[in-house]
Amino acid sequence: MDWIDRIRTAAFMKSHGRRAPHVPKAAPGYVRCAAPGIKRVEGRRGFSQNESLENLKLLINGLEMVKIKAFYISHQMKGDIKLTWKDVVKEALSNIGNSGHLEDINSQIKGHWKTETNPTWKDTVRRTLQQYSIFYQEEKGSGIWHLREEKPFEEFDPKKNLNPQHEDVQGMLLELGKIYGYETSAAVNDAKKKFMNRPLEEVATIKEFPEHFSYPKIVDIVSRIDVLWFGGDTDMLIPEYAFEIEHTTDVTKGLARLHDLYKSGQRTRLFVILPHEKRGKFDKEIGRSLFRDIKEICKVKTYEPLIALYNMALEHDLQKANFFDK
Repeated sequence: MDWIDRIRTAAFMKSHGRRAPHVPKAAPGYVRCAAPGIKRVEGRRGFSQNESLENLKLLINGLEMVKIKAFYISHQMKGDIKLTWKDVVKEALSNIGNSGHLEDINSQIKGHWKTETNPTWKDTVRRTLQQYSIFYQEEKGSGIWHLREEKPFEEFDPKKNLNPQHEDVQGMLLELGKIYGYETSAAVNDAKKKFMNRPLEEVATIKEFPEHFSYPKIVDIVSRIDVLWFGGDTDMLIPEYAFEIEHTTDVTKGLARLHDLYKSGQRTRLFVILPHEKRGKFDKEIGRSLFRDIKEICKVKTYEPLIALYNMALEHDLQKANFFDK
């Protein structure tokens, strides 16, 4: 019995007052689908028999009409529930000296439990290498891939940086997202800008912007949002947090991009980050009828609390690594 059948059985038995069998958790990331008559199914990272019966029923109905990419996680795999294809490929490259041909990477991954539920896993490995900035090629088309060394950032000293720049705020948001376990992207037109002497395209974890979560026109607009945090796996990346930084630019343009993202059906958490002196301009703009749909859900934050959170997160991440990994 696969995981879909188990969910179907559990929902039926619970609805009839009977004890449901164990339902294994779904794959890492969000399972989202839509179908005629169903607004949206949003599952947290995994379902269990004790979670919302209505979500289970909606998911089951949606399964009949929509192709959903998901993976069955057996009891033996519980320790790897959050393992992504990025993790798998990173480990494979690490095992062969942080550099190797695609064929050697595939040889390392062959037989991994994630390949058992993905008949096109080699294509997924290739897309994973192309998707994330941690993997790179010195010569494109060579088939040789390298694992980029991840260097820790330093704290951002507000006393030495009295006037943080747009790219400074982007860099802090990108690093925060990574610390919190998200995949991150910077606006495509800002890729070459630098944060602490590193290009934003290397600070961001995503190299190729995901295109599957909405229509091409929306994807093009969203790719220009200053910073995005994504949840999910290689073929299932969904924007969960969106940040527009209004340093010197017009607040209206950033709000318009966030509005377009929201109207596309994505229930992404929306934020505007700005200097405190621009707060009045934001309040005026968000009050326009044009933005009434996001007025109550778009949060505004200033630079000071962001810098404080960034520095605390860096310290916490360091202490966590020292405690658990060393």
